[in-house]
Amino acid sequence: MLDSLEQDYRLRNKWDDRCVSLFGLVRKQWGIWRACQITTDQVREWQLTMQTEGLTNATINRRCQILAQAFKLAIRNKRLTEAPFITHLVGGG
Repeated sequence: MLDSLEQDYRLRNKWDDRCVSLFGLVRKQWGIWRACQITTDQVREWQLTMQTEGLTNATINRRCQILAQAFKLAIRNKRLTEAPFITHLVGGG
């Protein structure tokens, strides 16, 4: 799923050093998981873990955005029929 999103980014000339870093962090967390195994609760746990590690909500949102875009692309390409709900965090750190 992340490979497809990377390919899409490259096709649209959106791939840069920032993407390499973000995708690497998302792959570290979810890379070995099958997309159908990732649930809303697991994503929330990941978000809480990142908050506990001191990451700001903006940083967490950027990582989650990559995961959400990967799911949306998979649905658009008819590889999945549904995706977990990924909460957008606001305010605070």
